[in-house]
Amino acid sequence: MLSRLAFLALLLALLSVSPLSAAPVPKATAEGLSSVEKYFIDDANLVVVINAAPIRQSPVYTKNVKGELQRLLDHDALATRFKAFGLKPMTDLERLVWVMGDASPRGDQGFEEPRIQVLWQGKFDEKKMKAAFADLAKEDPNTFKTIDAAGSTLYLIGRGMYFAMLDPGTILMCPSEKIATEGLERASGKTKVKFKSKDMAAAVKSLSATRPVEAIGLEPFVVSRTVMAENINGKANFTTKTMTLGEVGFRKFTFTIEAKDEVTGKLVMEGREGKAFAEDAAKIRDGFDKVRQEIEKFAGNEPFFQKMAQLARGVTVKTGKDSLTFEGRTDGEGAKEVAGAFFDMIRKELDRPRLKAPPK
Repeated sequence: MLSRLAFLALLLALLSVSPLSAAPVPKATAEGLSSVEKYFIDDANLVVVINAAPIRQSPVYTKNVKGELQRLLDHDALATRFKAFGLKPMTDLERLVWVMGDASPRGDQGFEEPRIQVLWQGKFDEKKMKAAFADLAKEDPNTFKTIDAAGSTLYLIGRGMYFAMLDPGTILMCPSEKIATEGLERASGKTKVKFKSKDMAAAVKSLSATRPVEAIGLEPFVVSRTVMAENINGKANFTTKTMTLGEVGFRKFTFTIEAKDEVTGKLVMEGREGKAFAEDAAKIRDGFDKVRQEIEKFAGNEPFFQKMAQLARGVTVKTGKDSLTFEGRTDGEGAKEVAGAFFDMIRKELDRPRLKAPPK
């Protein structure tokens, strides 16, 4: 799971891009998003694409969300960092792609390696970014480091978040030095993606540059995981139990969001035919009802989760011969209320006092 701040970064990328003044990233061909697909990890089993242009061109955004977003981006904690890195979020960010791969459990530390990529595309000033990172490294060398890899440079923040500029329009963020180095090798042409799954190789060809949000998940995608700790002879031993999409009876899911005068979302889960699918679908529907109940309980006095609970109540569920479809929508005013509540929650997080290390 990503931290709240990492999740915040992803949402900002989704909402802060203007297609009108950003330098264009390479256009998608008829066979998917070729400019970013070439960097994917071989074992990808989940891909999420967020295209800012169709979002920013939609009336629901310009009329209801843009002002709320601008108010958030004007917060000093964000504005100063953006300025230092030469980044104008309302004009420079174009696309975000989230990729997940297989995870191998280990008995002593949970997961062997987090198989995650976050790829950002847009207009970036490499000189300003390098200079800003150098300044951060001087201020706090324990938190910010540079690493030579694959004939280029990786940037490490904290103990496990790596950044690499793969080309003038693409930045990679991931929690693994191995994946970051592999990204640089892809960029230099030393290696090429070879999808482990033929289904994923075919699925990524359907990715679009004109749809606001879409996601594709395949059978190996881990839908749940439980980490258990045991104390053996005074030493903690961790074991991880995972459940994949295939293990709950589904071979694939697709998710799309459209944004025009309103926002609509659709999730389609494809499963097995016959009695087995009916049983699997019933379990998923029951699980979704429980999720809705949990959101209601969690909402409390937090406006954002109250709005999410309201949205969840309006989701419809339909069972087909071998598919399960969830659909939801909200109008412009609803989108404004959700965005405003979410951004207010972020501002509260940004305003929280941070503990500082005592002076030496």
